[in-house]
Amino acid sequence: AMASSQPVQLRLPSGEALELVPGATTAEEVKELRSRVAAALGTFHGSIMLILGQAQLEDEDSLVRVDSEVAEDGTAVAVMVVQLACALVGEYSASESGPGMSWGSFTYTLKIEADGNASFYTQSVADRDTDSTFTSKGHCSVAGGIVTFHAQEKTGKHNYASEETSASSGQSRFLMNADGNLQQLCHGSDTEIMIYTIGYGEGDFPSLLVKQK
Repeated sequence: AMASSQPVQLRLPSGEALELVPGATTAEEVKELRSRVAAALGTFHGSIMLILGQAQLEDEDSLVRVDSEVAEDGTAVAVMVVQLACALVGEYSASESGPGMSWGSFTYTLKIEADGNASFYTQSVADRDTDSTFTSKGHCSVAGGIVTFHAQEKTGKHNYASEETSASSGQSRFLMNADGNLQQLCHGSDTEIMIYTIGYGEGDFPSLLVKQK
């Protein structure tokens, strides 16, 4: 038998209650609740973590199912809301130039806005007239200390080509380190940091995009 829906109490880390209208209940899907919480806090879905007991609730969880394992006495189910957005919003940049008279350089800049929209600028210069410069626009989500940039469109050019804009569905993933800076991950890995190379191999640097003050 399905338990009838019960009220859900949402608490911020400060201990303050977060009231939604209509009130949150265990009849809601976690995904829906996360979206409503994000809207109430003026932030984006991917930056909200909902924690029940010790467990982080995933979008595909159903509160009724989770709740039946927790509250049997008809009292409200307490869910903690943790928001990552405010800490994440900002500009992160990595830039290095080759030694001496070298033209070689690279620049990577990720900008994350409070609404979750984001842009990722990449430029690699090998020689005086040899560069590839692109800006991707999209949005960011966060899960388990990894920030994922989901590209929607990309504008840029290689060398002498004229600038073009095209639809893009690429993802770039970044590990958030203890200092609050971001390190781009190699494709398909949650731990291996991508190496950025200057020009024609004039220097290798593990990705480190430093948050700009």
